[in-house]
Amino acid sequence: MKSEKNEKKFMPEIPRKEIDELRNSVKTASQKIMAENIERIKKTEIKPLENVTVHIEPSGMAVPAAEVNETQLRKVIYEVANGIGGNLRIKRIDTYAAEGKRYINIDCCFTKQIHIKEAHRIASQVEKETKERFANAVVTVHIEPECP
Repeated sequence: MKSEKNEKKFMPEIPRKEIDELRNSVKTASQKIMAENIERIKKTEIKPLENVTVHIEPSGMAVPAAEVNETQLRKVIYEVANGIGGNLRIKRIDTYAAEGKRYINIDCCFTKQIHIKEAHRIASQVEKETKERFANAVVTVHIEPECP
């Protein structure tokens, strides 16, 4: 029987960074599988649904982002939305930092009827332009069908 000391001798050293990257990859894959299963279950239980999207927030404690002024962040998001046009109204902006990234969740609606493809194009443009202005940002735009 080999001693534990001899067995360790044959084990390659794995840098901490690689271990952390692997752990994050596994966590991301697990979250994706969970989201896909929830979407599948919802589609089968609620028949008239055509599309279901599940968004999983990062684990760990969310903390307010200290490196960006929240007032300035909101101002930039409103500028982006106003610059795009399309009768878009921002309803709510939630933002926080976790695990070295900034998460920006934007809820919006349209003040006039708009085709669904155009709504998705506008939402994608808001996401893209917002990401360009904030480093390490994960931006999610959720569009409500109509404004109250």
